[in-house]
Amino acid sequence: MRPFSYLPAAACCLLLAFSLSACSGAPAGGSAPSPSPTASAEAAAKEMEGTVNRLDAELDYLVLVGEDGVYYQFSLNGADVSGLEPGDGVAVTYEGEPTGDEPDAKLLSIEKKG
Repeated sequence: MRPFSYLPAAACCLLLAFSLSACSGAPAGGSAPSPSPTASAEAAAKEMEGTVNRLDAELDYLVLVGEDGVYYQFSLNGADVSGLEPGDGVAVTYEGEPTGDEPDAKLLSIEKKG
């Protein structure tokens, strides 16, 4: 009978330990800080100027014609649109995407120009 060698078994254990430590989800040097909700909200806010095309406070939407001639749709999201009418120039701050088949842009603020 051949004597048992501990060297191959030890090598396999070390290889397995190194493999598992390389796959762990924790980054080297501790955990990375997650961005604060306000920082990500500020980074997501965008601005645009254009002309009011359609506005319906009851159905909660605004269609704006941008300076580039493209139509953009926004959810009013509680923004005060009193005194605004189609044809008014406005500047809006929003988050989300105001174009496409299902726009999901939400107004953060709206200001009448001129």
